[in-house]
Amino acid sequence: SKGDVVTFPPIVNSEDSGKLEVGDSEIVVEVTGTDYDSVNLASTIFAYALADRGYRIHPANIKPGRRISPEVKSERFRFDLDLIESLLGISLKQSEIKSLLERAQYSYKGKGIVEVPPYRKDVLHSVDVIEDIAIMRGYKNIEALPLEEFTAGAPLPIAPFADSLRSLWTGLEYQEVCSAILSNKELLTDKMGVDMDVVEIENYMSLTYSCVRSWLLPILVDVLSKNRHVEYPQKIFEQGLVTIRKGDSVLDENHIAAASAHASASFTEMKQAVEFLLRNVSAEYSVEEFDYGCFIPGRSARILVNGQVIGFFGEIHPAVLENFGLTVPVVGAELNITRLFSLRS
Repeated sequence: SKGDVVTFPPIVNSEDSGKLEVGDSEIVVEVTGTDYDSVNLASTIFAYALADRGYRIHPANIKPGRRISPEVKSERFRFDLDLIESLLGISLKQSEIKSLLERAQYSYKGKGIVEVPPYRKDVLHSVDVIEDIAIMRGYKNIEALPLEEFTAGAPLPIAPFADSLRSLWTGLEYQEVCSAILSNKELLTDKMGVDMDVVEIENYMSLTYSCVRSWLLPILVDVLSKNRHVEYPQKIFEQGLVTIRKGDSVLDENHIAAASAHASASFTEMKQAVEFLLRNVSAEYSVEEFDYGCFIPGRSARILVNGQVIGFFGEIHPAVLENFGLTVPVVGAELNITRLFSLRS
């Protein structure tokens, strides 16, 4: 009405037409966005909120004769009446349902059909309507029913066993780390110098998290590479799930891995640590030389229980250390807890 020029970005008008001061009785509400429905919803919410506070709302005429803002419109929604009793445990008459819904600003048309208030866009399911019925009735007015089924929670049998291994690594002065279960193929295979089939994510959002981890040792070496500025020795371990691909099937297994980085890290150090763990969980094991791609040839071994491989350990190959930017020797080990637990049992 003053003839002022209003810019398209609302923030530019904030010092002039958009500035509010005590005593102002007229307010212009600007809403800018890329989606009309979202912009109209924001305008509608502002309009209702201000109207509740005593303001008179004057709609804006956009492109005269073609669109009024805010465009106030209600949407019809059908909800399942049977869900009221199954979810709330109470039986309501149609008149009671109508009264409760009208208190929540719905317009009830009968037979489970309501008109949703224009400022509500969160009604997506029958449960949303029934929740409003419960709120209007008052949760304190809904009688609690006796439990028909009772179950007691308990850890999986393998959980205490895994916890005991974690405690043993902690006792060896290793610090536990907790990483994401998602990783990437470059870290799990290329940098470690191994050829391994991993479970890749089809619609990943970031290349960093484009597959499910298939073993833990690469994660630990990566953690060490990000802590080169920290004083040595550095000893870390992690316990958690990995996903293994076997032919056309995919299998989740529980693993625990450890890595030690310092100037005098050696095969013997990790062998002693692994044997300490196995002795303390009463596992009858044997160790035999076996070359893995990520370890120095002749300085790695695999661990067998009842003739089955349950893990490995060794000195990380210098080429692998170079891939991660590490300049100190690193030894690592990884145990298959799932297999060890079943064989030990």
